[in-house]
Amino acid sequence: EAHGKTGLDGAALPAPRAQPIAQHAVDFIIETARANQGELVLAAIGPCTNVAMALKKEPRLAQWLREITVMGGSTTLGNIRAVAEFNIWCDPEAAAVVFESGAAIRMVGYNVTIATGTTEADIARLRTGGRVGTTIAGLLDFYLGRGRAAIGLQLAPMHDVCAIVPYVDEPLLTYRHAHVAVETQGTHTRGMTVCDLRTLTAEGMLTRAGRPPQRPCCHRVRRPAPHRRRRRHAARLRPMISYCRNLEDVIIQRVFADVPEGRYLDIGASAPINDSTTYALCERGWRGITADPILQAEAWQAHRPRDLALRTMVGAQPGTGRLFAYPHYSQSSTGSPDIRDHLARFGLEAPVEIEVPVVTANDLLASMPPGAPLHLVSIDVEGMESAVLSGLDLGRHRPWLLVIEAVLSGTPTPSHHAWEPALLEKGYHMAYFDGVNRYYLAWEQRSLLGRLMLPPNVWDQYERASERDMQARIKELEARLAAACPQGPGA
Repeated sequence: EAHGKTGLDGAALPAPRAQPIAQHAVDFIIETARANQGELVLAAIGPCTNVAMALKKEPRLAQWLREITVMGGSTTLGNIRAVAEFNIWCDPEAAAVVFESGAAIRMVGYNVTIATGTTEADIARLRTGGRVGTTIAGLLDFYLGRGRAAIGLQLAPMHDVCAIVPYVDEPLLTYRHAHVAVETQGTHTRGMTVCDLRTLTAEGMLTRAGRPPQRPCCHRVRRPAPHRRRRRHAARLRPMISYCRNLEDVIIQRVFADVPEGRYLDIGASAPINDSTTYALCERGWRGITADPILQAEAWQAHRPRDLALRTMVGAQPGTGRLFAYPHYSQSSTGSPDIRDHLARFGLEAPVEIEVPVVTANDLLASMPPGAPLHLVSIDVEGMESAVLSGLDLGRHRPWLLVIEAVLSGTPTPSHHAWEPALLEKGYHMAYFDGVNRYYLAWEQRSLLGRLMLPPNVWDQYERASERDMQARIKELEARLAAACPQGPGA
């Protein structure tokens, strides 16, 4: 026993005063996650048996948890076996359930934890730290002595602590995206975490403050089915098409390059194609809900029949609201009197005031299939951002990415100060600003930050839809000219 007969040899500890709660651990996990949806991080620092049982008993647990952090496995060598780490080896079937659950998972393996810990010098300093420091020093001294005698360790590894480090001092560990499978059958490899490091890409790494990765770890991502991988590879051979003047859809497509069929909520989506942040995704097989008080349902049905298109304003409370509509500048239509007055100073025509139905974003999302992931929320509402976000429960609904127009209508003046703090408090990171929109990435999806670091560029291999259509028109005219003048223009 690395920690002695008691599990805490090396220090004289008083008898515990707290008693175990009567509730089963599985039920406690489920009930705590249900009560704190989108906020709870579950740290598995031992075998995954209880976590797997909880996921089996309540499949929605995978979506309720903000993240699971697993101290176990390894990208290289093991400890209990040549390639198996103890916690995974104890119950590999349970570990497989966890890694295949679809939950957001961080894995910090033995290959990392064995390189962290305290030396004799660290222990000596702890002894000067009063009663608590002396107690911890005694525990670590015993542990280091056992490790030195068994395998020649020169430091006392802090295995369990590594699972919590990212939530205390995130830059200390660097995570990479990789597919992780748990071996449950192998004669010599049972309990091995098979980490497919071939999948690593530059944008799939999270490297903070320009540091090179110092402690590689695996982060599990679901791998698409083989037929989807082939289709995605074929799609990359064609240029990415952009329908937005400001190229928002290029950034969005880059972020979701690995998601062939996702879901979106597009609020303020006045047109189905032109300047739509989601039409390029729709062409790739995505579907979603679109809402705008002046939305033309017939056009949406013709071009985007898979979407649920609703002619409604989105706000903080359901009911009715007043819309200031600009017939010749429909994208400037707003429910905000302040924006109406602001536009009047630009000499814009007087708006038409109409009464429109109002729903909340939560109401819209209620029509989505239960448990379906929400990948993108796009908000373009001309000064109504605070109202829209007030009606969106980001604890219950966790879009991977929010793209929100963040300038005063018709100007480059920032307008995000009133509503951004609430987003940051809900666990979203402001990852990119394109001059018009601010892009917020969910904390649990932060491994995608690398894809939001650069503006649209040549490596995105994109083509504007307007340029594509112009080239097609030129070819058509050239063909007609050739048919009209077979001998050439001067004949």
